[in-house]
Amino acid sequence: MATVGEALFFGVKRHDRATLSDVLRHALTEEARRRVDAIREPDFSKKSNDEIVESVRAALAVEPLILLREQGKGDVTERDIHVESFRGGTVAVKGLQVVQRVPFTGDPALWELQPSQYDYSPPHGMVQGNDLIVGISVRENEKEAAIAHIKSTLDKVQIYIDRQTPDVMKFNEELSAAIVPHVVARRSTIESAKDLSGRLDGI
Repeated sequence: MATVGEALFFGVKRHDRATLSDVLRHALTEEARRRVDAIREPDFSKKSNDEIVESVRAALAVEPLILLREQGKGDVTERDIHVESFRGGTVAVKGLQVVQRVPFTGDPALWELQPSQYDYSPPHGMVQGNDLIVGISVRENEKEAAIAHIKSTLDKVQIYIDRQTPDVMKFNEELSAAIVPHVVARRSTIESAKDLSGRLDGI
């Protein structure tokens, strides 16, 4: 039996194999500072500190994944599958590819990020747009095994989402406090530059 897709929550498509905690930590420190410093000086000066903090917070906030299982749609197609032959090697036989397409909300990047609690047998699937697709190819007489596989895979996906969500929510709660020092520092630098420029006039 061949499963559909690759390992989820395991950084398979990330060149750096960064974990969820790595990405959130970077966002709270380096990315928060970079976003504040990237604001054009005229735009920065026209806004209050609170307005800037909120705009940066909104840009960096992460929406946790929510799997909408009740909206899932199944699909079954004919598919040749390879099985072991009693003579050795493999042989192609008629089979079925059974998949479930389940919509989700939240940041799609989270499918690639390993939560702080994990195991070495993550669920497999693939993401297309705002849908998660899980499934398996089986022989015609293995229909119940296909249903069991899809159910257990979606159950495990939910476990991994539940492991991610507390860290994501904590990150969102900490964002504003992490951004404030960068805004204050940038404001001070801009005001110092203006003061110095004024003192240079007429020298």
